Amino acid sequence: MAHGLLVQRCGSPPPAACSSGRVAVVEQRNDKSRPAKLVVADDDPSIRQLIGTILKREGYEVCLAASGAEAIAMVHEVLPDLVILDYMMPDLDGARASAVLKAAELTRDIPILLLSAMDDLPDSSQEGEVCWDHRAAKPFTPTQLKAKIAEILLASPERPLRAGRQHAGTTSDIARPMRDGYAEALRNTVAEMEVELNQAHEGRARTSVLESVRRRFHQIRGSVATFGFPGIGDVAAEAESVVREWLGGVDAGADLDLDHIRAALTRIAELLRICDPPSSIVLSAQGGRAGRSERAANAAGRALLLHSDGKFVDAVADVAARCGYELESFSSPLATLERLRAQRFEIVTIGGQPAQQVDCEWVRFIRRESADAAVVLLGGDGATEHRVTAAQAGVDRYIAGTPEACELVREWEDLSAAVATRVGRVMVVDDDPVVLAFVEANLRRLGCEVVCLDDAVGVFESLERTRPDLLLLDVDMPSANGLEVTRAIRASEQWVSLPIVIQTAHTSPEYRLRAFESGADDFITKPILEEELSARVLGRLERERVKHDLVHRDPVTDLICGQRFADTATAAFGGARTAAAATLEIRGLERFVARFGPAAADAAMRAVAETARSSFRSNRDVLGRVAPHVVALVAPGISVDEAAARIEVCLRQLERDERLCPSGSPSDGVEVEAAVVAMSARDSVEDTLGRALGSGRAGERCRMRVEQGDAVAESNRVYLVEDDASLRELLGFALENAGYRVTAFAGGHEALRALTRLEIDGEKPLVLLDVDLPGVDGFRVLEELVLERPGAFRVVMLTANDGPQERARALRAGATDFIAKPLRVPELLSKISRIGLQQAESAA
Repeated sequence: MAHGLLVQRCGSPPPAACSSGRVAVVEQRNDKSRPAKLVVADDDPSIRQLIGTILKREGYEVCLAASGAEAIAMVHEVLPDLVILDYMMPDLDGARASAVLKAAELTRDIPILLLSAMDDLPDSSQEGEVCWDHRAAKPFTPTQLKAKIAEILLASPERPLRAGRQHAGTTSDIARPMRDGYAEALRNTVAEMEVELNQAHEGRARTSVLESVRRRFHQIRGSVATFGFPGIGDVAAEAESVVREWLGGVDAGADLDLDHIRAALTRIAELLRICDPPSSIVLSAQGGRAGRSERAANAAGRALLLHSDGKFVDAVADVAARCGYELESFSSPLATLERLRAQRFEIVTIGGQPAQQVDCEWVRFIRRESADAAVVLLGGDGATEHRVTAAQAGVDRYIAGTPEACELVREWEDLSAAVATRVGRVMVVDDDPVVLAFVEANLRRLGCEVVCLDDAVGVFESLERTRPDLLLLDVDMPSANGLEVTRAIRASEQWVSLPIVIQTAHTSPEYRLRAFESGADDFITKPILEEELSARVLGRLERERVKHDLVHRDPVTDLICGQRFADTATAAFGGARTAAAATLEIRGLERFVARFGPAAADAAMRAVAETARSSFRSNRDVLGRVAPHVVALVAPGISVDEAAARIEVCLRQLERDERLCPSGSPSDGVEVEAAVVAMSARDSVEDTLGRALGSGRAGERCRMRVEQGDAVAESNRVYLVEDDASLRELLGFALENAGYRVTAFAGGHEALRALTRLEIDGEKPLVLLDVDLPGVDGFRVLEELVLERPGAFRVVMLTANDGPQERARALRAGATDFIAKPLRVPELLSKISRIGLQQAESAA
């Protein structure tokens, strides 16, 4: 009777009312698409938390209770697949709690595992019937507990053996869609290992074969629970230990008993069959990603489009879907605002205005509702006043008129890439392709830019090329041990401060100590938990950002300063064809400090920084405090005239800002002088800003000085000769996007006819000439051009054959330079820019 009252008080229905509920629990427990759910009850908080941690890491969904009564209520609420009860608990021990659960029709079929340190544990309850299904003796090891749970779930007729994590929705988005492909890859791996064991039995390359088998077991151990396969990791860990012992002590000529390892492989195959994964194949047998899952793992983000042209909206939707964007479109501004209040979007695009108009009022409303979104504005005719108006309203990108759908989505990708760069660039080194794909998908979801390596051999070259903010490094790799790589990195002065996080299946305290002694900053244990990976990576990146900000960010204006400004501005300028640099200099600051104090001077400096930031909001614009009284900026992709118009708006706003004149008397305040100059690839950021600050005559005072720059002898005309249509289109787009005027030809005859008749007005156009052309090859075209128009062109040869004889032949024939395929667009643009500078210097 007491038991019945307890069940009702905990919220369970009386037995007569449980018939429909029993159908529900059976259906839920037969659901193969969810992770196995466990309820664990123990009054000792340390043991309870330990068991919970072990089982969560193995991939189960775990609910913890501190007493028998709490466990009963929890079981009725969550309807788990297994209940684990400690025998000795106050008030209601494990045996009595088991009896209550077995007496209720809703919970009587849920298996119960009883834990106890008592040797004389009774086998039945006081009513004379067994009320638990399984027992386990304390103390137990984590391996023993996990094996016991896997055995119970395997034997359960209503629940297939299946784990998998579902924390904050991440597993269903990343790990679960990859699961089916991982299972297929694991089956292939098991088959390959069986072949290797046969080779070892026959004595062929025994040591190397066994080392390969050990490494594969280690990889399985480190990745299998991540994708929701319980039990397999323990089997692999035990087998790896056995093989390691053989490698350390077996006689090369002795016969090997490999039955234990074959049994482990058989057990792994059996567990894979039992798990019965869902049908959403994403990973190939080699661990690569394919099709729609790649888009799911690397979803570009949510975008919103406000536009009234249905055809344009349909075209954008098609391109956006192919590029991985989730697009919602509206024709009503009010509906757009309502949606923005309900849903966060990474990118908001507003368009549909006539060519002569740019209405930014809705931009301001949207900016207030969605401050973090990147805003793209379409419309107008590209006039300077339209661009300035857009910048003042808070637009990140302005596109005149109505662009092609692919052009708009490219702008979205550019904005998304800039956001990813701000989150951080992470390099991941792991020889297991499945783990590599899983980690990459999770980090991209966080907004990180990810660089992946499947071998430690190229680590230093990749560090130099990509300059990551964080390194995730596996330990057990074929070419090098991760701890040795860590020591080598720490020995390099350039990378001594790079944060390094070790990820490995080794869990012993001694191994962790070795990792930290080698120079690692943090440690992630495989199988990798998504929430742990996210927390550790984002935490490390945030600490690095704070550390850098303390050194490189001005606390008064929150602008970057020093070398960081120069490096950031140089990187932002990159291969841009046009850029403007500007300075805002406060005059009379010392007198102002003496009159109003340092706090008022800081407020005036903040006013200048805030005003400049409001006019230069694009993620490509770089602003910094380069001197106590100077705010500087570099704006790639805009002309000097447009920059000057934006600076003019800033100066007008500052004239009305009371922080620059607290007393109201102009003679007491400070004055702001501005300079705007053109920036070219030949000048460093420091030289350009020095030119801006020194652009006026000695003693001359001027509100704003504008320097257009030299009418440079640098041609922006490029003639592209390439028979590969896709490559021709790609290069044409990249060059036009960088500001060049491109004319493309598909063959040598066509190019010769046009170029030999071309009127050249003193400048030397650039010709990018493919060598392997149909009909007339590139060398023949070059010879004809040199013969017909000597010295009229700068010719750069493009070829997949990068041998020294080919290069020498091109240069002898009159080529200016030589670029090997496959082409990297940044390198191509950099080389073209250098060629133009060389010609400009020669002309000067």
